[in-house]
Amino acid sequence: MMPRSVAVLLENCLDYAGTFPPARLDLKVAFENYLRYRKGAERALVRSFVCPVSVLKDLPERVESEVVLSVIGTRAENSIKETVEKDFALLSDFSKTHSRDYRVQSYEIRANSPLEIHGSWFEDLHRMFPGIRAFIEIPFDETTLSDSLSALKTENLFGKVRIAERDSVLSGEQLARWLVLCANLRLPFKATAGLHHPIYLDERGTYKHGFLNLFCAGTIAYFGGDEFVVNSILECGDSSEFRFLEDAFEVLGHRAEISRIREAREWLISFGSCSVDEPIEGLEALGYWEAAHAEIQ
Repeated sequence: MMPRSVAVLLENCLDYAGTFPPARLDLKVAFENYLRYRKGAERALVRSFVCPVSVLKDLPERVESEVVLSVIGTRAENSIKETVEKDFALLSDFSKTHSRDYRVQSYEIRANSPLEIHGSWFEDLHRMFPGIRAFIEIPFDETTLSDSLSALKTENLFGKVRIAERDSVLSGEQLARWLVLCANLRLPFKATAGLHHPIYLDERGTYKHGFLNLFCAGTIAYFGGDEFVVNSILECGDSSEFRFLEDAFEVLGHRAEISRIREAREWLISFGSCSVDEPIEGLEALGYWEAAHAEIQ
């Protein structure tokens, strides 16, 4: 019997961001990819289509089945309030013409400073678009991180962590700190960038985080794992240390039952990726892909 735990751990874990780097696909090509994924075995992983708010208008008005969208807000150069007001106008126009076949699940924007979390702009989002969850990417500043995440929780907002950007990648210690803080606050979040591989890679000092590491470490953090334990799972590059069983997973001596995995996944929502093929190829190489999509066959 194939291990069910890996299917539960990875169910709808990936938001497809094909128009974003490094893929940078044309919107039409990326959207067609998404529609194909939602019909195929890939739908075991793929949750939403990630679309910049500026090109929502270019999506086809009618599609065969409902499309779930994660909308990326405009990068605020100055006032985030003015930026989101313009974004909300675009969202409103889109809703008038495309509401039949699309469901906007989230609106995501990058804050330039923790102070922007304390504005009132998100109240307009909750009022104008009830049901859309706002994920706020905040600068990873060790001195303000705890207060910023607490502010998100207080304002009924959600977190977003950028794992890699240009030539920099969050260290395992930094990512472990994020996971533990969010777990302690019960602050749901999503991750983005730099998660094409299932297992942590360290090639002569150049490292890449693994999405299996992230979801396993997150689950352990959610149920009380400290930063040392969580970091050890994040930086575990030995796939033989990961054991996916029918009723649980085990990694480095830490175990999570199916019920705990499901509960933690309500909190650690997804990760954004411009590629679906690479994560699947990685899972295939480990022998997990068949198990990951077996639940939908």
